[in-house]
Amino acid sequence: MAEGLDHKAVARRLRILRHRAVGGGHGAQMRFVARIDVEYAQWNNLERSYPLARDMALKLVHAFPGVTLDWLYLGRMDGMSSVLQGELLEAEKAVTLEEGNSPSRSSSNASRLFDLAFQYSPLNNSTNDPARPLYDSHFVITKVSAARR
Repeated sequence: MAEGLDHKAVARRLRILRHRAVGGGHGAQMRFVARIDVEYAQWNNLERSYPLARDMALKLVHAFPGVTLDWLYLGRMDGMSSVLQGELLEAEKAVTLEEGNSPSRSSSNASRLFDLAFQYSPLNNSTNDPARPLYDSHFVITKVSAARR
């Protein structure tokens, strides 16, 4: 069953299921693993795109009535109640918002901002173009620090 699966998409659906079950925010994974009685490290690996084993998928289907193997593995919602479909779609919106504010995303933004700032800093005026705007190092540090918040 693991052949040809999009493990990233499966991991995202697991995050959606977790959010539907216990909400988001700090400690959500811990609350979820306590509820379904699995090890934190095992669940964390699944949310990071490790393959979802059949035994774990069955455990989730039994723990959350209405959730199907088709949805977990393939994203198919047919066969699920319209109420559950709606709840999962709402949870998906919340997960999308959380992913947009994740530390890895902001680190990536900070990195891009630093690269952009460095292009216009006195540290990198390889063209010696007098028309090219130069900014002091305070600008670079301030902008990178702001992006990490």
